[in-house]
Amino acid sequence: MDWGKHMSDLSSVFIPAKEILSNAWNLESAAKIDISRGVDSAERKKYLNVLQKISAGKVTVSNERFYLKPGTQAKLEFNLVAEGLRKIALLWQLIKNGTLENGSVLFWDEPEANINPKHIPILAELLLLLQEEGVQIFIATHDYFLSKYIEVKRSKNNSVQYCSFYCEDEKKRDVSCEIGEKFDLLNHNSIMETFRQLYLDEIGVSLD
Repeated sequence: MDWGKHMSDLSSVFIPAKEILSNAWNLESAAKIDISRGVDSAERKKYLNVLQKISAGKVTVSNERFYLKPGTQAKLEFNLVAEGLRKIALLWQLIKNGTLENGSVLFWDEPEANINPKHIPILAELLLLLQEEGVQIFIATHDYFLSKYIEVKRSKNNSVQYCSFYCEDEKKRDVSCEIGEKFDLLNHNSIMETFRQLYLDEIGVSLD
């Protein structure tokens, strides 16, 4: 199969763990697509309203540089904004300009990195909304709260699978994959193992 031809119409985006837009001048990226194309659809407004709970501002591009404009205040250069907010602002931009819509694919490495923990439930809600509307999402995470909030907030309209990659033999380094529909039911789950160990350690401290 000619994958290049077969996938040529597929819109896909990769968001790395490290925010890069503050250093993105002269970078050709999906985030720079013009966002002034008419009124937002009802679905797009729904996503943007969720993100506004976190970012409290809108993204603008001027002279190849990204800015965040919080309400009526002066716009801020991206390198002056907390990294977690920059990542949320990037997501806002990709939704606003129509890059993340039905049929598109989002790859996101460690979405929770540098995000205020109180915003993790909102982030999980947004990702589930996007999935429900037809965006296929692949997330790599080591975060208990994001993993659990996705499970807690999912509905019957969401299609979610958890994948755990592990080595049966550390010396051979052969990687295996376990797939499950529920986070807690994965047999190979280093995130849950760590939290269980923390709980046991806390009990041990309290009994000393």
